[in-house]
Amino acid sequence: MSICMDISAWKTDDKRWVKERKAQWRILKKKLLQLTGIEGGYPIKSLEKYFLTGKFELSGVENPIMGNVFNGGVFIEFWLHPDHSEENFDRIIENYKQACLEENVSFLGRQIGQWRYFLSMMGGGSYTELAFPDRYQFDLEEGSFFDNLEYLVYEKLVPHRFTKDHYSNLNQKEFSEAAKHEFYLTLAGLKVVIFAEGRLIPFSLSFKRVPYFHDTLHCGYYRVKGFDMFVKVVDMIIDSPDEFDPLQVKMAKEIADVFEDPELPEELRDDLVLIRSGGKYRPDTVWTDQNYKDSHLKRP
Repeated sequence: MSICMDISAWKTDDKRWVKERKAQWRILKKKLLQLTGIEGGYPIKSLEKYFLTGKFELSGVENPIMGNVFNGGVFIEFWLHPDHSEENFDRIIENYKQACLEENVSFLGRQIGQWRYFLSMMGGGSYTELAFPDRYQFDLEEGSFFDNLEYLVYEKLVPHRFTKDHYSNLNQKEFSEAAKHEFYLTLAGLKVVIFAEGRLIPFSLSFKRVPYFHDTLHCGYYRVKGFDMFVKVVDMIIDSPDEFDPLQVKMAKEIADVFEDPELPEELRDDLVLIRSGGKYRPDTVWTDQNYKDSHLKRP
């Protein structure tokens, strides 16, 4: 691999810097051990060496990048880097793109796996509502679990809108199945916020997903179990905003605006009227990831 890594940000000759870095590592290590899949991809000792020296070794071999993109390599490499500037993140991303070119694989395809991991790690139930005592032990008053880097990750690596561009290798039928899958997953993420009863984590990427959800409604909506209750709770929050967390109110208003889109599929618009009038909402046959298997395997 021809990629060379600049380790000038690691001031290993500065005793004070090294001492502070070691103190920071004790805190960060506790965080890393809470992340699902990290130890399976990167031994903690390897991450510690990279954090303190800028050198990353895996199985005794030094690598210029972490490489394990499925387990969030792009972000982990950046998070453990002393330089948290946007410019440095861009450099790390470019290194991964170059590595993909050298391996003759699609960076876009790997990026899809990346954003799945990031949305799970920086969104979802465990990082949206403080109701999961076995995950993400940190003091919310002191800042985010990920050192306020969530939204930079979102800007650089997570698609803001759902478009066919990310699935250009799929035919129309396969894309339709992919759209259903994205609708299902995004709805699940929004439900965590809308149905939350505990304290919300403002750094969660779930709060950024309404525009993406809007797009999936246009090409992936189907009658899914629980959608009727979702609509009712959104309306309830709008009607009684003082009884809910301001973050819930903000999202509910965004979703309500989406539901007013006159270009939404007729079936969805009819279902919204049905739900709000107290009619019987009948979910389609249970749709699972199995429906998505073929298109998932054909990702770029």
